Amino acid sequence: MTKNFLVLLLFISCGGGGSGSSSPTDPTPTISTKNVLISWTANRETKVNTTNGGYKICTGTSATFTVSLASCTDVPYVSGTLAPTSKTIQLTTGTWYVKVVAYGGLTASSTASTALQVVVP
Repeated sequence: MTKNFLVLLLFISCGGGGSGSSSPTDPTPTISTKNVLISWTANRETKVNTTNGGYKICTGTSATFTVSLASCTDVPYVSGTLAPTSKTIQLTTGTWYVKVVAYGGLTASSTASTALQVVVP
């Protein structure tokens, strides 16, 4: 597969998600999750855009995180000309780094995109 083809284009942070409960007598911190839309430029390779192809959105807490050890969300090819090129994921409050990786069939994954920082309020 071609290396370094993928560019993250858009991050949109929206309100939403759940939260823990707290009261004046409960010192447990509230953990909030937010919906974050991740969008990228399509990889035009055939294997990415057919059955068993697609993308993985991987997140880490450092710009140099290793994709193979990261938490990833699968964005598989479903139908049509191209695999989806956006997905809303949930992240907790804090600073996150996101990389997108294309994959296709039995072929190994491509090189991950550059890590982009997302700050979730």
